Amino acid sequence: MRWGILWKPLAFTMKNNIQIIDACLRLHNFIVDFREDNRQRTAVEELDKVVFEDDCRRFRAVNPDLENYGVFGGDYEPQAPGRPTTNVSVSRKAGLDIRNAVTSEVKRNNYTRPKANWFRENNRFLSL
Repeated sequence: MRWGILWKPLAFTMKNNIQIIDACLRLHNFIVDFREDNRQRTAVEELDKVVFEDDCRRFRAVNPDLENYGVFGGDYEPQAPGRPTTNVSVSRKAGLDIRNAVTSEVKRNNYTRPKANWFRENNRFLSL
């Protein structure tokens, strides 16, 4: 029953739609983090969490300029076709920089997707 506001098309301005969706994403992440922080883990799961958090800290330390990027402002309505505004161009470049940095890090460390995700498989139908 979560996110009832998203059960039908949003009928607000683009700016408000972006803020609503951003708020929903942040609340979702908070709930996932809260659930994850307050459950008992096996030793292997605890080690996985420590390694993942360490990798995240190392990535942020190596890429400090990629910190604090979220949803692009949302302070404009859709514009007529044509040359993108400076804000749109800067935002697009920042997004590409983040994507390229993450892709490079994944390739450099030979990371692969795990065959199974314990949390996803065991919490598929749980709600907070």
